[in-house]
Amino acid sequence: DLTHLASQHLRAAKDLGSGDGVDGALAAAGRALEINPQYEPALVTYASALAANHRFHEAIEWAEKVAVNSRLSGDALAIIGDAHLALGDYDTAADFYRTLDAFSPGRASLSRQAHLAFLNGDTDGAVALAKMAAEAALEFGVTSHEAAWHLSAIGEFYLAKGEATTALKYFERARELAPDHVFALAGTAHSQWMSGDLAGSAETYEVALAQAPDDTGIMVELADVYGAMGRDDEAGALVAKAIEELRGSLGSSPELVRRELAQLLADGGEETELAVRLAREEVAERQDVYAYDLLAWALHRAGEHEEARTAVERAMALGTRDASISYHAGVIYSTLDMDDDALRALRAARDINPNFSLGDAAHAKKLLEELEGAS
Repeated sequence: DLTHLASQHLRAAKDLGSGDGVDGALAAAGRALEINPQYEPALVTYASALAANHRFHEAIEWAEKVAVNSRLSGDALAIIGDAHLALGDYDTAADFYRTLDAFSPGRASLSRQAHLAFLNGDTDGAVALAKMAAEAALEFGVTSHEAAWHLSAIGEFYLAKGEATTALKYFERARELAPDHVFALAGTAHSQWMSGDLAGSAETYEVALAQAPDDTGIMVELADVYGAMGRDDEAGALVAKAIEELRGSLGSSPELVRRELAQLLADGGEETELAVRLAREEVAERQDVYAYDLLAWALHRAGEHEEARTAVERAMALGTRDASISYHAGVIYSTLDMDDDALRALRAARDINPNFSLGDAAHAKKLLEELEGAS
């Protein structure tokens, strides 16, 4: 019963944006393991909760306690693979995903292969795999919220490609199945502003924030839309609230908030020394693409441009087709007067998704035009 309770807490956190869902899952699954330390459903649920709390090394340790021949070994393989992926150990993650596919082919394996394909620069392959995962999920008869998650994942890949109209169709299908699914709500709002519907985007983000009032990511995304609409006071208040909440959690849950806090500080050009420190701590723990991109941007904003170049090249090494990474690289190269490299990076950002950000996309276009005019 405690394990079931923990699972429901996790589902609430994932689907509805419940702020205390992960903590509730850790507590309930931990009590279940006190009763029976070998109870494998509790081991899997506890490991999942640890991963959701960005305690990836611990998640691996607990998932490895599940027997290799257990009926839950597929779940354990997925958790271990996901944790290695989050830590930036992509080869190990791929190995676990291959083992998972051999043990239990289907939606769980396909959705993970899609994420890995995207990180490796194959966005079209990621879309194809995500569609196969969604079809398998619907055929299997998953819950409406699980189906909505799979459809939203497809939408996210289309957003990365800059295809907002197609993305919106998948988010809308997801919301038809689960109107309160926070991932689908946020994706809908993102698609709306990318399509030019700022008012509709603001309204949808407001619904998402009412659904998940502690979600600082949604706060910041809504603030961006408010800023684009000229509602600067509301935008500033939301960003300030997000920073305050993230800073408040820094002492108790640094692994959960330092990446987002460092990004906000770097983007705002405030407390850049703190942003760099947090980014370095993140890279010490997780050597993934986005940790290096964060470090590069924080270093650039702090005036450490040469080290920023080294970091952003680590971020680009995998070939991930993310316009934000290419934009950051272009700005850093331009600052170092490496104009040819800057042109290549900014053209890549334009080709991947010319409308990748409400604020940065305009700067990327202007900088590219200036460099092309000077070349």
